[in-house]
Amino acid sequence: MAILNTQPDNVNFLSPLGFKFLIQKLPSTNFFTTQVNVPSVAVGDLNMPTPFIQVPTPGDQLQYGTLSLTFKVDEDLTNYIELYNWTTGIGFPESFNQYRDALNDNADIKIPTNLQSDGTLIVMNSNMRPNKEFNFKDLFPVQLGDIQFDSQQLDLEYITCTVDFRFRSFDIKSV
Repeated sequence: MAILNTQPDNVNFLSPLGFKFLIQKLPSTNFFTTQVNVPSVAVGDLNMPTPFIQVPTPGDQLQYGTLSLTFKVDEDLTNYIELYNWTTGIGFPESFNQYRDALNDNADIKIPTNLQSDGTLIVMNSNMRPNKEFNFKDLFPVQLGDIQFDSQQLDLEYITCTVDFRFRSFDIKSV
């Protein structure tokens, strides 16, 4: 019996520090990104009836989890406003003009005419060089988190905010 070689080619572990995240619509947010997740991917299952038991079989549709991005808020709130304008432009909670303004020029932040944007997560290798790219298609924000002010903190911790995105799909490629 032949001995199988089960030694991997690369024995380096993936570091949680080596990443960059870029969204075309969020130039002010990209720099301040501190956390991002690779969302879950699931395929549903179907139960095939038999006279005895239900036999599980693979489904035919992928379901993607939520892409969550955490960023440090800059003191002018530029990155927060960038996301706020994008989110309210999609939802136009007060008038239809908010949608029109989001397509043109809302406040100080210019938003392109498409209310969705592609995003790229660049994962670095152990030498901090780009290794893999996760390319997310048609991202849009579904929830912009709260900003928590707290005058009772003993140490200075800069304010962070989290935004959740939904998207159509993503692919992974080597760089």
